[in-house]
Amino acid sequence: MNKLLKKISRDKDYREILFKSSHFLIFRILGFLIAYGFSFYVIKQYGESVYGFVALSLTVFSILVVYGKMGFDIHLTKKFSAYESNAVGFSFYYISIGIAFVFSCALIALIYFFAEYIATEIFNKPQFTNYLKWTVLSVPFWVIIMINSGVLRGVRQNGLYSFFIFFSRFFVTLVLLLLIPLLIVSEDNLIMESHFYAVALIFLVSCVIIFRLRKEEVKMPNISTIRTYVSETIPLMSSTYFYVLLLWSDKILLGIFETEVNIGIYDIVTKIAIVITFSYEAINSIVAPKISDSFHRKDYNLLQKNIRFSVRTTFYSGLLIFLGILIFHRPVLGFLGEVYFTGIFALMVLCLGKIAISLFGPVSDILQMTGHQKAYSRIMFGTLILNLVLNYFLIQAYGINGAAIATSFAFLCMFFISHIYIKKALKINSFIV
Repeated sequence: MNKLLKKISRDKDYREILFKSSHFLIFRILGFLIAYGFSFYVIKQYGESVYGFVALSLTVFSILVVYGKMGFDIHLTKKFSAYESNAVGFSFYYISIGIAFVFSCALIALIYFFAEYIATEIFNKPQFTNYLKWTVLSVPFWVIIMINSGVLRGVRQNGLYSFFIFFSRFFVTLVLLLLIPLLIVSEDNLIMESHFYAVALIFLVSCVIIFRLRKEEVKMPNISTIRTYVSETIPLMSSTYFYVLLLWSDKILLGIFETEVNIGIYDIVTKIAIVITFSYEAINSIVAPKISDSFHRKDYNLLQKNIRFSVRTTFYSGLLIFLGILIFHRPVLGFLGEVYFTGIFALMVLCLGKIAISLFGPVSDILQMTGHQKAYSRIMFGTLILNLVLNYFLIQAYGINGAAIATSFAFLCMFFISHIYIKKALKINSFIV
């Protein structure tokens, strides 16, 4: 242990990864606590059924945001990290937010118009209509926030990146719910309306911070450069679309086949299980720009070194977190209500699945930061089909337990196949050994 600590303390890259990822991790933990507090408040104040509708609304929100941002956040992270001058990144930033904002507005207009049909005919939940309408109104604003966060990640402002992505939304929403009830027109829409106002406020703050980063004159790229930029974004966009469907398809299918209460239970256990990935996300938020930088400089030894450090650190820290969940899961679930004990099996399956995928390292960052977006998209598409099929049948047979089994298995397949591809195409070992 002492030798390991000395090795880390003497290595500049290791120190930077751990120090900067600590900012991410702090906000990720705070974000989890505030999200848990938000869930607790809604459940105790409005009941399990209302929380189920809120959980389904936020699932739809997350999917629409990913479609709306079109992969520009990831591409801008690469652009801002690859050039010393922010002026180059900003020349693409304005193009990105223009296209993404127009596209997301068109998308939400369509869904807003058909909200009643979607709630009634697809989800078989007419009460979901107003939740859905307020949800989609928030989407264009959060799309720009996500793109702004991609810029912050690219310029290595990881504390601000983590604040916006993981902490700000639920924190501001909860503050509005507790302190500004007079803003709410109808009690039925109180939660998602507060969410809308929160996102709008965060949008304004994020834009102010981004524009303060611009210190040089920005020259807009020509039409040919814009076309190239957008064409390069398409593989990132498609892989992101596949990923979000893979990530959220279990909750969407639960929304179709299960009750609001079971949707809420599953949402809570996924929130708890995802704590295991906090260190994975924290470390890789710093490693991703380093992967891009070392790959483009052809420093493959440094690339392999940072990946090896990432996978080992995230796996062992994930194991410690899993041990904590094993010890404290009953008090955490019981605090919300006895009905949430029915989610224990699903929680354990999801936790074990996340431990298993951490063995394979930051495969998505490696592929996307080294120009292998198309291969990643193909892997994602195949995994998505598998996930949809498994969830469709297992949810109808086993409810939320089936969703946990299907999703965990699909993600494990994706990480394993990605690892094999990386090893063959890049000659890089992302596995823990």
